[in-house]
Amino acid sequence: MWLTVKEGADYLRVHPQTLRRWIKAGKVRVYRINRRIIRFRKEDLDSFIEREGRSSRGRKPSRFLDTLLAGGGRI
Repeated sequence: MWLTVKEGADYLRVHPQTLRRWIKAGKVRVYRINRRIIRFRKEDLDSFIEREGRSSRGRKPSRFLDTLLAGGGRI
C-alpha cells in the first residue's frame, strides 16, 4: 500500500514536517514519483517502527489506523 506524507505521518503519529526531516536524514525509505511527489510503502514504515523501537511519541500506531489503512475498516 502506498501512502502520502500526510498518511505516513498519521500512521507514525508524528507531524508531517517531522517525517520530512526523517526523509532528509535518510531514516525513512521513500519513493519519488517525480521531483515533488513522494510516497511510502506501509511495509517500509513498519520496518522503520521496528528499527527505531517506537514512533517519536513513544507509541506504536493504533490498531484502528492499521485496520483502516489495510482496507478493513470504514469511517
